[in-house]
Amino acid sequence: MPIPNSYHFIDFGRCPDQSSASFSFINYLAIISCIQTNRPDFISFHCDEEPSGIWWERARPYLTVVPRRPPVRVFGIPLTHPAHQADVARLQILRDKGGIYLDLDVLCLRPFAPLLQSTVVMGEEYGVGLCNAVILASRGAAFVKCWIDCYRNFNAEDWNQHSVRVPARLAKSFPKEVRVLDCRKFYWPMYWKEHLDAFFLRPGSSFCSDSYCVHLWATLSQGYLREVTPETVWERDSEFCMLARRFIDRGTARRFPRPA
Repeated sequence: MPIPNSYHFIDFGRCPDQSSASFSFINYLAIISCIQTNRPDFISFHCDEEPSGIWWERARPYLTVVPRRPPVRVFGIPLTHPAHQADVARLQILRDKGGIYLDLDVLCLRPFAPLLQSTVVMGEEYGVGLCNAVILASRGAAFVKCWIDCYRNFNAEDWNQHSVRVPARLAKSFPKEVRVLDCRKFYWPMYWKEHLDAFFLRPGSSFCSDSYCVHLWATLSQGYLREVTPETVWERDSEFCMLARRFIDRGTARRFPRPA
């Protein structure tokens, strides 16, 4: 069964991997880049309460808001952290609906269309495993069901065990059930300081020359993302700014200048 060209975003309010409590400019870029790059059939925004702010107002008309309570248990094990709740919710959504899950700090750069004939597609997080910030899956995919079943052994103290390392192990055990892309397709640059400095601050890098999308690692790049506005996107010539310009015109930048 092919992967539907439908997209899912999750926001459980205070989730710490978001760039702010309200819906930010970066979150807006994630939505608008998805729309302009992939021409989705459908975009679902799963949340326990709707975000707020000017960027949410601009994104909201493109989205179908799906009220959803964060899962508080998995196989009877408590899920207390919003990030772990979102980890489980995205797998449940993909199992039931299929489509493409994206974190709200992922910019789409090339259409996913060439990947949609696979059953499940994931990308490598260099040296760690398979990151769950971007997951493409057909409805009812066996790989996703098996991944959910592994949560029977969930331990919240082992932070990225089930979100990154478990899918990597499953991919080795069931290689026919998932297509694994190298790190440069979804997750390059990495969150190392030298990568982030080059990507966000200096001209001349080419991390994303072979990328379908770029994950901005919002939890670890807050210092960089706080400086990003529509105005700075047009003022600076870093690789990030050059990519972001595709999705916001100069007129928008002038209407939303840098905060005083």
